[in-house]
Amino acid sequence: MTSISQSKTNSPLRQRMIEEMTLRKLAPKTQPGYIRVIKNLARFLGHSPSPPPVSAMTIHIQKLYLERLNTVLNGQQKCNGQVLLEVF
Repeated sequence: MTSISQSKTNSPLRQRMIEEMTLRKLAPKTQPGYIRVIKNLARFLGHSPSPPPVSAMTIHIQKLYLERLNTVLNGQQKCNGQVLLEVF
């Protein structure tokens, strides 16, 4: 059986979804079902589902979280907020 992550026709969004499911340790047999559901959703919508836009409030909350985390670490390795913001 061929893994869905080995397919050569993966769009960047599909590849990201596969990577996220792998990180969340979804069973390999579960992943094709999730992909199929999103594929059917895209067909219903008439376009590829896009990730939600990042709002100013989301960025503000992320910055507050990082500030609090850096306060808790108090001298230990500091977090790089720029890396977190670039992920979203």
